[in-house]
Amino acid sequence: MASPSVNKLADDNHSKSQYFSESETLQGHFDSHEIVYEDKKALVGKRLQEREEERLKLASKRKEENEQSASQTENLTFFMKTLTSNVCLIKEGLALASQIPKENLNVHFDSLSVKLGETQKFVTDSAIFLSSYDLAQKQLQLNDLQVEIATCRDKLMPKKKFAFKNKKKPVDSEKVPTAVSSQGNASNVTHPMSIQSKYDIAVNEHRIRNVCDQTVLVTADTIADKDVIISSANNCTIKIKGVPTAMHITDLVDCTVLCGPCSRSIFIERCRNCTLVLACQQLRIHESSTCTFFIHVTSKAIVEDSKDLKFAPYQLSYDDLDSHYETSGLNCLINNWYDVDDFNWLVKDKQSPNWSILPEEQRSSHTFD
Repeated sequence: MASPSVNKLADDNHSKSQYFSESETLQGHFDSHEIVYEDKKALVGKRLQEREEERLKLASKRKEENEQSASQTENLTFFMKTLTSNVCLIKEGLALASQIPKENLNVHFDSLSVKLGETQKFVTDSAIFLSSYDLAQKQLQLNDLQVEIATCRDKLMPKKKFAFKNKKKPVDSEKVPTAVSSQGNASNVTHPMSIQSKYDIAVNEHRIRNVCDQTVLVTADTIADKDVIISSANNCTIKIKGVPTAMHITDLVDCTVLCGPCSRSIFIERCRNCTLVLACQQLRIHESSTCTFFIHVTSKAIVEDSKDLKFAPYQLSYDDLDSHYETSGLNCLINNWYDVDDFNWLVKDKQSPNWSILPEEQRSSHTFD
């Protein structure tokens, strides 16, 4: 039997062992709770950080939107101020036109057309912050202004278009200059005039029409101070070696037209698969397709209801070209051949699919030879 002292020592050892065991268990609980606490703390910190990042992103986005709004407002203000100023300058120029000497009117109207062209380009470049409606309205406003310039020019620089006589006699058929066919045979082509009147009417225009498979050469003295009207031609080469006042080209197929500087406007309609080398103040093209234009235009080219048109700079050379430029009044230093306005394409930040610039390697020079 163990002595009381031995029993007491055993009890003390048992108590110490139980104490340490309980302490270790309790420490384990503390450690476990501490790990859970740290995990929760990290999770809360992560969520707070994410919320802060979202708040900063939202604040940055709002700041950017406010800056864009302010910038757009500033752009719109600048646009309206510039447009209004340019329109006023052009209108003032029109109002002063009647006080300008006649010999200076051509230059004056040219400068107004150039200013209008610059304004039209400015409106086009500003399309990115204009609504489709506002853009269309501004373009209509400038189109009306273009008509005003043309009207004022015609009023102050009238063409002698008709001369009336009271004596009745039949209207003579108009002769087209000698035309040489592609086979080289010369022929005098005559076309009866379509105008019938009880008066004798001398019309100040030269007509070429209803020709096929021919080369037609028109000389400078034949078209001096006259409009040239070309219509209904097929597989022809037409050479206008002079200075027409204006031109109207209609219903050409597989033709080449070479022309010296034209004093005013050229209107082209329903032409297909043609090459046209032209110089003028304004060029308008309607309902045409698969045509190549080598042009000098001091205002701009306008296309409508057309497709597959290609444009390049005017490349025609002949002995009298410089003097013909002087006679026409065209500014040979201003050529907006690349500035084409497609009335059927209002998406101004994208190139119209109806026309394009002719690549340099595909361009060619032209002569009357």
